[in-house]
Amino acid sequence: MKKILVVDDDIAMVRLYEMQMRRAGYACYSFQTGKAALADAAKIAPDIIILDFELPDMKGIDVIRALRADVAFAKVPMITVTGQGKSGLKSELLAAGAVEVFTKPFSPALLLRSVQQLLKS
Repeated sequence: MKKILVVDDDIAMVRLYEMQMRRAGYACYSFQTGKAALADAAKIAPDIIILDFELPDMKGIDVIRALRADVAFAKVPMITVTGQGKSGLKSELLAAGAVEVFTKPFSPALLLRSVQQLLKS
């Protein structure tokens, strides 16, 4: 079973991701802070990571950079979700190592499709 690491401090969003991903047959592991996710990511060895840009303890981009610095996460797809439409943010996240950026509001069905496509490749 493919494993998805979800990092988001919004419980409603976490539940939405978990429900949708579990229905699709994936195992979900959720964290509300970047530091907690970084502490346990290696133990989980996720196949894909979905993380929010605005976390209470650090920015999602810093989580991406920290994970990308570890060879074990060099090829793990990371999808970032953000509520900010700030110009240049998407480019910055992609340059840091995100493979896709979703700006809220977005279709959960599109997120699931993206996860499925990334896990096939």
